[in-house]
Amino acid sequence: MVSNISLEDEIGNVYEYPFNENIFIVDEANANAAGEIWIMLEDIPAANYTNVSFGVGVDQDRYAMGAEGQGEFLETADEAGMLWSWATGFKFIRMDGSFSSSSVTNDDLNVHMGSVGTSLDNYRAVSLYFPNTVLVRTETQPEIHIKSDISKVFDGSTSVNLMDGYNQVHVDPETTAVVANNIMTMFEVHHVHNN
Repeated sequence: MVSNISLEDEIGNVYEYPFNENIFIVDEANANAAGEIWIMLEDIPAANYTNVSFGVGVDQDRYAMGAEGQGEFLETADEAGMLWSWATGFKFIRMDGSFSSSSVTNDDLNVHMGSVGTSLDNYRAVSLYFPNTVLVRTETQPEIHIKSDISKVFDGSTSVNLMDGYNQVHVDPETTAVVANNIMTMFEVHHVHNN
């Protein structure tokens, strides 16, 4: 789940994408044959942009708006399996599968990690600089290719062992904080097209 996308231009002006449209579910199942998942931002003001910022998950301000304040996104998140219940909030990242090690074979792997209301805040902000300036004009449609390395969930700023409880990450304040910090390291701007 990605939210709060903003762009900064070369003179320091920040454009924040409209709040009601500024939350997205990025689902690997929706990738094209090349493994790409597109987030389309419309009506971006013309400028020369140098970096992008976004949040992974839902920040406390949006959460504080309550279930009704989420608009249509609450239903979208529920249908995508990204909602526990309103009391506990959204899942920011969801990975389901199995893993094997020297001591287990095909053991369950479930990372359903997010914030738990205001008691456990795992929302993280990410800022990335572009390798070249993104030129937004009325007649162009630039493309920013951001790569995410899913292995960083377990081997980012902190390397973890799945056998140490990281095969089941849900609401534990220690494991979820480590995973949330690791997630911040998984993104990089690969390249930019100024079409």
